[in-house]
Amino acid sequence: MTLKVAAAKCEKYDIDEVSEAIKAALKSIGAELPKGKKVLVKPNILGSYLPEEAITTHPVFIEAVCRMLKHNNCEIIVGDSSGFSGSTSKAICASGVKAAAEKYGATAVSFESTKIFQKKTKGKVLKEIALPNLLNEVDYVINLPKLKTHSLMVFTAGVKNLFGLVPGGRKPDYHNQAPTTDEFADLLCDIYAAVKPKLKLTIVDG
Repeated sequence: MTLKVAAAKCEKYDIDEVSEAIKAALKSIGAELPKGKKVLVKPNILGSYLPEEAITTHPVFIEAVCRMLKHNNCEIIVGDSSGFSGSTSKAICASGVKAAAEKYGATAVSFESTKIFQKKTKGKVLKEIALPNLLNEVDYVINLPKLKTHSLMVFTAGVKNLFGLVPGGRKPDYHNQAPTTDEFADLLCDIYAAVKPKLKLTIVDG
């Protein structure tokens, strides 16, 4: 299968400008947002950082996607698990994600506060992955990573952002199982393969 990629320029985090940039990028690759579906939006909410620190997915970026999904009569859940166990609920508020989500009727959740299931895989590193049960309840996952640097992977984008699906307390254990760059890359691919059936679209906040 050939994967299609598009880039669109956006000068500032203005809701209308961001929306038009996303629409232009999607149109150029023939992609559409779902209609009438239950959708999990997965941003990067690493911690309690302000939007201007450029560490988390910008709330206006999330708001633009939620607005379009709301227009398409979708039920929207915005969720993540931060890098530190128990910190996600605070991070969702501090980063502006909660306010952006709720503006369009979306529910903002911390994966640590949801039910977790163990998905068996044939991965290179992980043979079983702890994931939020929400993945079994939604029709569609939209990945909204923040483009930034990473100590092992050089940069964070679509695949790396899926590590946030792992509930916080389990992340250090998974890191310990994959301490090198190559091992961690394989681990991320294991998670990607497990999520792929529901993952329909990645839109990067660059």
